[in-house]
Amino acid sequence: MFRFTTFERLGSLTRIAMLGVLTLLLGALMSGACAPKPAGLSPATLDSVATRYVVLVLQLGRIHADDVDSYYGPDSLKAMAMADSLSPVAITQVADSLRGVLGQQAPAGWDALTRSRHSFLRRQLGAIASRALVGRRGDDVR
Repeated sequence: MFRFTTFERLGSLTRIAMLGVLTLLLGALMSGACAPKPAGLSPATLDSVATRYVVLVLQLGRIHADDVDSYYGPDSLKAMAMADSLSPVAITQVADSLRGVLGQQAPAGWDALTRSRHSFLRRQLGAIASRALVGRRGDDVR
């Protein structure tokens, strides 16, 4: 047979521990409910991420020359890549940041081609983040 005891009859340390656990649980529930919702990802944002992806690939080509054998896109993007020399660690950080902008999944309601493009960019940005650090010894890339 179970016997329930009143809160007042518990030892002071037990009461403090129980209140701490309840406070943590309540805080966790409230933080999830009150957390700001991220702004919806739009196709225009996807275009911006894709443009930054191209610049990152060109910057990666400065570190790993064999990765980019030719480029036929706008000269303005190539000029952006050449003007800003990023370290392998910085390329990885930017790629990871862009993946964060994209989120895990494409928003519901996007057509199949745009969802596929979202997925492609996420995978490619992950590959860039990994490739930038290949061959790294300290801060020296060989």
